[in-house]
Amino acid sequence: MRDGIRNHQTIGKPHTLEGKVVRLSDKISYIHHDMDDAVRAGILKESDVPKEIRDVIGCTPSERLDHFVHDIVTNSMGKNDICMSEPVETAMHNMRKFMFASVYENPVAKSEESKAEVLVETLYTHFMRNIDVLPEEFLNLIAEGEPREQVICDYIGAMTDRFAIATYEELYIPKSWTLQERIVTEKSSGLGMFYSDEIIEEVRSRSDIVDVVSGYLSLQKKGNNYWAC
Repeated sequence: MRDGIRNHQTIGKPHTLEGKVVRLSDKISYIHHDMDDAVRAGILKESDVPKEIRDVIGCTPSERLDHFVHDIVTNSMGKNDICMSEPVETAMHNMRKFMFASVYENPVAKSEESKAEVLVETLYTHFMRNIDVLPEEFLNLIAEGEPREQVICDYIGAMTDRFAIATYEELYIPKSWTLQERIVTEKSSGLGMFYSDEIIEEVRSRSDIVDVVSGYLSLQKKGNNYWAC
């Protein structure tokens, strides 16, 4: 286990079979999740992956994962080693180069770095001030003598991008209320004005959101919804 942690970085060379499994799993995981995030963010499409890579390890995240796992198992069988076949290992290295050129050094992605730094710093400050909201296993580490600064760093470092963003939004981004929710709240609390259901329906009938948005964007109907063109 310690060998796997010590050689967690790409340049590491673990000596145990367990450490080698961790190292390869880490590489595969990073490529998979970063590609998935890039597609979701609109930075890449699956078809952008060079054909020579797709021909070897597949054209979708599930195909790539399946191919990596089966290739490692097949090529490690009966050996005192955990390894890939040469074509698959080459394809993985080329995929990593492609990700560097297309994602990690992409101006669109790089432009988000300062935002990410603010997010991480804000979460760190929040948990330093509210240490008791950490999960129990992290509180136990502090009780055992681990510095709370390190424990909080470990907790944030273990978050996925999506979970970190969701946590930040939950803590600091105000939730929007629908008009109906606001009226119900004001009625129950006695605060402010509220309007009858008849007036609300009249306002809704006079304002067509499609017409309003169409003044700024071109819309195309797909099924029951409208999409910006």
